[in-house]
Amino acid sequence: MKVDELYPSRFLKASDLQGKQVLAVIEGVSVEEFDDGETKPALQLQGKKPLILNRTNAGLIAAFLGDDVDHWRGHRLVLYPAKVDFRGRLVEAIRVREPRGPAQAPPVSQATPAPRPAPAVQNPPPGPPGSEDDVLF
Repeated sequence: MKVDELYPSRFLKASDLQGKQVLAVIEGVSVEEFDDGETKPALQLQGKKPLILNRTNAGLIAAFLGDDVDHWRGHRLVLYPAKVDFRGRLVEAIRVREPRGPAQAPPVSQATPAPRPAPAVQNPPPGPPGSEDDVLF
């Protein structure tokens, strides 16, 4: 048993990515309240746990989708694990970036009133060497 298994979380954490890049579809942004009364924004992802949205990742997403979070729904992004400096020590974190390559599909219509169920994964054709956009978990 691993330490992370002893402390399950309702939110996505770097260890959930298992060292891989993951293509995700945004369902929206919500505000989550914690036991101590603190609130934090959370990125809701299709078929995955929510990702607590820190300023760094919010800024990265805004750079390629714009700063109106209401327009992020249906767009794709890549999540990847990264070592980051946190209070003077290196820790594992999740970072985001815009998808690249032919695996990128147009966003889901903004007019859709309810989230669509995730499509079944059907062994997509491999992308060009180094393409990570066909990786899903």
